[in-house]
Amino acid sequence: MDINTLKVKVATYLQKVPADFIISNPPAPDVDLLLDAINMAHQHALQYHDFEYAKVSVDALVDLENGLPISPLPLHGTSTLVTVKKVLRAFIADGYGGVRPIKFVSRDWQVADAGQRWNGVPYPWAPVQRDMPSYPTFYEIYLTQQADTLMLYPNAQVVVPQNPLPLFLDVIRYFPDYQNSDNNSDFLLQFGDDFLMWDACCNLNVLVKEYVPRQQGNVSAPTEQRDSSWQDLIYWDANVITTGAEEAASLD
Repeated sequence: MDINTLKVKVATYLQKVPADFIISNPPAPDVDLLLDAINMAHQHALQYHDFEYAKVSVDALVDLENGLPISPLPLHGTSTLVTVKKVLRAFIADGYGGVRPIKFVSRDWQVADAGQRWNGVPYPWAPVQRDMPSYPTFYEIYLTQQADTLMLYPNAQVVVPQNPLPLFLDVIRYFPDYQNSDNNSDFLLQFGDDFLMWDACCNLNVLVKEYVPRQQGNVSAPTEQRDSSWQDLIYWDANVITTGAEEAASLD
């Protein structure tokens, strides 16, 4: 499926043509309400579900003092930037040409751990031992997220081997909005075009105010078709990667 074909399908359901949804807005560029409605459906899908085909690996250079914005980040081994939805796991170079996992922890976990260390690590590990802020007993490096910034914990040169520290992250990415071109190629346009069509029709409801006009009245918004196609898309995603034994697996 390409974006122009999808626009024609949505417009045809509404008994219109794509040009009917172009709103002149001089001196600014024209507004394509049909394309906007499709992009709203596209954004909804990516926001509501973590699709297998949205899982990628990225590189991150995390500064000890300032951290690193969570998005955008370059795809692993490239300079191509992607918008990051969430971090799944983190890795650090192992010194032998490979990587080893490090813990990606919540801000609440970090606060609790730091408080425990300031107050003395409980028995039997190190009774009455205060190891903040000199960090003598840290033996792990953690990655944590503070608002929209990735930070290292502890942010101390005595623990972190270099600054900034290169990390390798598994993440969920967002895909860019569709444009009026032939270069739209993400998996939703290929495998989720039914959902994009019906959700775009629903999104247009507030703009066109009516669906297909008939003598017996207007056809209602296709919410049942949208919901059914969404469930089909979720089922497809759950089984998108399979093993030779025909058992479902993920890209993890």
